[in-house]
Parts: sequence; C-alpha cells; structure tokens
Amino acid sequence: MESSTRKQLLILILICTLSHLFYQIVRTYIYKIPFGLPLDDTYIHLQYANNFAKGYFFQFNIGEYTPGTTSAVYIIILGILFLIFENQILISVILSSLFHIASVIVTLFLSKLYLSELIKKYPILSNYKYLEIIPSIILIFIGRYNWSAQSGMETTLFVFLILTGIYFHSKEIITKKQNLTPAIIFALASLTRPEGYLISALYFIDKIIFLLHYDRSNKYKYLLLEIVIFILIILPYPLFSLITTSSLFPTSYKAINIKHTENQNIRFLIIFLTYLFRDIPVLAIIFVFNIIIFLKNIKKYFSDLSFLRLLNFSVIVFPLAFTIGFPIWRNHGRYMIPYIILIAINSFFSLLIYLQKLNNKKYFPKIVLALSIIILISSLPYYLVFAKHLSKNIDNINSMQCKAGIWIRDNLDKDTTVATNDIGAIAYYSNHRILDLEGLVTPEVLRFRNYSTEQRNDSLFNFCIMKKINYMLIFDNWYPGMTEKYSNKVNLVKIFPVSENTICGDDTLKVYKIIY
Repeated sequence: MESSTRKQLLILILICTLSHLFYQIVRTYIYKIPFGLPLDDTYIHLQYANNFAKGYFFQFNIGEYTPGTTSAVYIIILGILFLIFENQILISVILSSLFHIASVIVTLFLSKLYLSELIKKYPILSNYKYLEIIPSIILIFIGRYNWSAQSGMETTLFVFLILTGIYFHSKEIITKKQNLTPAIIFALASLTRPEGYLISALYFIDKIIFLLHYDRSNKYKYLLLEIVIFILIILPYPLFSLITTSSLFPTSYKAINIKHTENQNIRFLIIFLTYLFRDIPVLAIIFVFNIIIFLKNIKKYFSDLSFLRLLNFSVIVFPLAFTIGFPIWRNHGRYMIPYIILIAINSFFSLLIYLQKLNNKKYFPKIVLALSIIILISSLPYYLVFAKHLSKNIDNINSMQCKAGIWIRDNLDKDTTVATNDIGAIAYYSNHRILDLEGLVTPEVLRFRNYSTEQRNDSLFNFCIMKKINYMLIFDNWYPGMTEKYSNKVNLVKIFPVSENTICGDDTLKVYKIIY
C-alpha cells in the first residue's frame, strides 16, 4: 500500500471517528440524554441476536422459530459478538459505526479505481490526488448516514457490502478478468437487506452485458458457477422461512403497516427527492440532470465508461423500484439511505466527467476544489440537524418502549405473555414472551391484514382472548375504535407518553389489561 493511501486512510478514520463522537457529545452535553438507541427496530435485532448467542437460532420468543428479520447476516454477526461482549447495546452501535468507517474506506478505493480509468480517457484529471478522498469525506458528512451509523442497525453493513460488490465488479470489467467475489458479496448483501436482491439482479444483468463483449472461451460457465454460488449462499434463509411460515419471504415483507404504503407512490417520490436535496443539495441537482445525460449518452456506458454502468443503473432503478413497490419513508427514510450514498458517489464522478470538457488546466483544479467545498458545506445544515435527531430519537425510545419493557419486567409475572404492536425494546427489556399484533414474530395474525379496520380489530382482539393474553400495549391510532368497542373488556392501567415525538408510531403507548 502506498504511503499516500495510508495517510488518506488514517485521515478518513480520524474524521469518521470524530464525527461519531461529535453526535454523542451533542447527545450527552447539549441535550443531556442518556446513551441508547434511536430505533425500536434495533432492539428487535438485539432480541434475535441475544437468543442466537444462547443457542436459540432465529427465535424471537424462545422455542418459536420465526423469520422476523430481513437481516440474517447482521443477526449472526451480532450473535457472535454477544458471545464475547456483555454490553449489547454499546456493541450494536460500535458495529454499525465500524461498518460506516468500512464503507467510507471502500469508497476511497472505489474512487481510486474510477479515477485511474478516467485519467486514461481525460488526462486533465491527473495530478489531483485530493480528488480520490473527496467522495469519502462527502459520505462522512451526510447527516442521515451518520445517524444510521449510530443506530445499531444493518444499514451501514449493507452500504459497505454493495459498495464492495460494485468495486470488485468494476475491477473485473477494467481488468477483463472474471471474479467470483462480486456474486458472494451481493449474496451477503441480499441477506442483509432485501433490496440486495435487486442490486444482485442488476449485477448479473451487467455481468451478462460484460460477457457479451468478453472474448474468452468458457465465459458463460464461470457465470453459471457464480449463479450457483449465489443461490447456495442465499437459499438457506428462504428455505427456513418456507418451513416455518409456508412462505419463501420473511414475515417482515407482509408486516409493514399498509397505511404506510397504500397509494403513497407519488408522495414517496416527492419525499425521497426532498431528503436527497436536503442531504446533498449540489449532488442532487447533478443527479437529476445526469439521468437525462446518461440516457442520452448511454452508448458510452457500453464502451469507454462501462465500469460505471452498474452504479448508473443502480441510481436510476432503485428510486423507481421503491416508488412502485415499497413507498415507505418512516424513520427518517432509513431505507433510502443506501441509494442516497450511491447517488452521491455517482454524481461526484459525473461532475468530473462534465467538468473535464472545460479542458482548461489552469482553472480546472480551482473549479473542482471550489465545487467540492460547496458540496461539503451544503451538506452541513442537515448534518447538524441529524445530531439533534439522534438525541431526540434516543430520548423517545428510552421514554416509551424501554420504560414499557422495564415496567413489564418489574410488574408482571415472568410467565405472562403480552400483546403489543412495537415489539423491540419491550421484549428485550421485559424478557417476556411477546404476541406481535403486527405479525412480525407472530405470523398467525398476518392473515388479518387484508380485513377491514373493524374486522381486523375484532380478529386481533379475539385472537388475544384465544391466546389468553392479559395485557396489551398498543398505539390506539393503529387500531382505531378497538378499545372503545371493547371498553367493557379492557382497563387502561398505564401510559407511556413522549412530549416531543420524533420517531415513535404514536405520542402515547397505552397498557390495557384484558378483563375475563
């Protein structure tokens, strides 16, 4: 490794670590909020991983196998770490932070690869070593991504995997040497986030395009080997899902609340673009124009710029796929974060390709440096906003779901099963068996989701009666009219409110005792 690369790595690791510390300092000293997690979903991972470490593989409730997570790889990694370390919450945050740093480092190597090729085509780009590090620094100061780095979630692992896959695929196009690595990495990405299947499909399409111009014998046998390896890696979890729920897909596919997705396509697209322009305003403008320019000059991406093809395909296809099939933006649009990252990287290199047309060696470096500074400065407002969001989100989860879990642990018998619609921290802190009203870890209730609101409420309540549930912890607005209809059968015994709700599904979580 060159000394310049080592220096760049040290600089990036230092800046990234300081960025993480800055968010935690804001939480501790400005908002005076105890350490915690900003999402209840993280506690779902912790519950699965904690049981995994005890030998109860993919069991949210011990003794019940359920594919209630789409991130099998992350659960396994956490589970292994929990065998070694006791502070599980801290470990989850450190892990997501480390993968954040890893994704920043991979971006550096991806930038070096891209620039080495672009310099051959556009010599004006040579001798500006600082260009290699800029995309990585941009990633660090995307506030939404820095927030996810401290959420304890799988987002940063997924970004790391897809960027690594893109890197190795771009390298095989440049060197014209086939490699099994991308297929393995994209398979792992698919078991980290379900969107990984889409980028894997794009990869195999791009691989076929590459092979059509690849003059070697037995080239398709290698592709078949990649497909076999990919299937062998991903197959166990869908088979586990099929055996336990009679469906190849994890329960989380069906457990997304329909009110978050139904007829929300246009609204999602507007919100996605809003988030994009907030996080990376300058690069977002380039992204919009680049779609038109890419389609107009698409032939170049099948020849001179073929190593950029998968990245360009991804930034166009993913927003469309989400808009049509999965229009959900809750939790600060955390499902959108990987594509905001891809768009940032792609737009930066698109900018360099546009600027080289100036063909002015005197002003080119000054223009690129000035624009890079503007890009970074324009991202700072929402970088600071997300420092506040992290603090407020942690306070919300601590005040509602965590307190509710502790209350159950301290006030109910250990063998009491509770029904709730927010299962993460409640299960993790209470250590009680959970009946999930949304179906993530109780697949039996998923069939009620297609019912009318009243029919669904009746079915859920009667299901709780059948299961002899004594307590329900719910957001009333998720089940409108249920507690009013059954007011003679439930007593409100406790409420867990948040004064400034920034992340929870409702302002108040209510505990009802069912009367038999």
